[in-house]
This record gives sequence, structure tokens and C-alpha cells, in this order.
Amino acid sequence: MRNSRLGGANSSPPAEVRFLRPDVAVALVAGGVRPEGATDLAPERESVVSLVLADTAEGWRIAAFQNTRVQERGR
Repeated sequence: MRNSRLGGANSSPPAEVRFLRPDVAVALVAGGVRPEGATDLAPERESVVSLVLADTAEGWRIAAFQNTRVQERGR
């Protein structure tokens, strides 16, 4: 998706962070990909991004992530 932008959803709450250990956290963030030129996130592009974060000698790093599209219930 050349020249697209990853960002928060139009009315997304702040990230939800849960520490599994002092040096490992899981974060859930609402967001999605905005194509080049788009100012708002289209509803069909809304996603929840799950991140596993690790505190390393270089600072906090993303160890793993998953991007899951939001769908209407029952679809």
C-alpha cells in the first residue's frame, strides 16, 4: 500500500496496555490504513492492532503484532 498511512481510528480510544511482566506488555490499539490522500479512515478499513512489546537494552521494541479487521457481529 505505497504512500498509505497507518493511524488511529477516527474516534478511537487510547491504547489499552497490559503488562504481563515488568519487561513485557501487550497493547491493543484501534486504527487502520489510510490510502494516500485520505483524511479519514473508511469504516471498512477499521482494525484492531495487537502488539507484544519487549523492554530491551535498546528500549521498548515491538516483538510481534497482528492486525485484525473490525467486522459487524454475525458476519
